[in-house]
Amino acid sequence: MITSWGQRVARRTRTTARFRIAEYAHPPHCEISLHAHAHPTLCLLVAGEYETQIDRRSLVCGPQQVTFKPRGELHTDRFGPAGGRCLVISYVGPSTEVPEIQMASLLTTSLVGTQRTQALGMSLYAEF
Repeated sequence: MITSWGQRVARRTRTTARFRIAEYAHPPHCEISLHAHAHPTLCLLVAGEYETQIDRRSLVCGPQQVTFKPRGELHTDRFGPAGGRCLVISYVGPSTEVPEIQMASLLTTSLVGTQRTQALGMSLYAEF
């Protein structure tokens, strides 16, 4: 199944002045075609597995890992046989305050899977 990111419907969303938090459920073997996010985005994979492809670089994200994607970076996503459930956190505040401007190390997609990140991510998901 191939789908466009714009056609995905969030299961739940919350929006504040600076952040949009949404939960998405993706079916098994779902592929999200080439797209870019309008805002810097963190994605916590709550369950399942997915691979994100950026140019020739590929990152495989497992349960409780977090990926960071800067705004505007073109990529595709492909979910595994179990599909995936994601908590997506986007910074939607004023562009003059965009955190990525101050974080040179996060100007490209990156994958984080430390125990601290996993614990914080799952706490945020539980609170959500």
